[in-house]
Amino acid sequence: MINLIPIDILMIVMAVFVAANTIALIVLVRSHLKLKFNYQVLTEFMQNHNNDITELYTFAQSVDDYKNVTDQQMNRLYKKITEAKSISNVNNQVNIPLNESSNHPYNLVIQQVRSGASVNDLMQNSGLSQDEAALLVRLHGTKK
Repeated sequence: MINLIPIDILMIVMAVFVAANTIALIVLVRSHLKLKFNYQVLTEFMQNHNNDITELYTFAQSVDDYKNVTDQQMNRLYKKITEAKSISNVNNQVNIPLNESSNHPYNLVIQQVRSGASVNDLMQNSGLSQDEAALLVRLHGTKK
């Protein structure tokens, strides 16, 4: 009888050990499945963020392009304003009223005539016909 007790105890210990390993294996398999699912969710999440970053980068490039176009337009506008100011300064020196100069289509040509430009000069520089140039010289030229 002494021999049966240690074998029974050994069998009980072995059964408890097998049961514990089985429970541990089940817990580990469930943990593995949870981690696998979480990994898939995080992979999707990262892919969505990568797509968002790509879209933001594309948008930033389009904003930068728009800014460059706007800067170019502003530079052209600044040049036109500067030219208008210089024309205004010339008008003030030649005593042409500002409202007359802004409405007159031949303003620059008239300034050239008052500065002493000839009919040929007007035809070459302004693309006027001979009749137009001659008329402007007669109307706005210096009286001798």
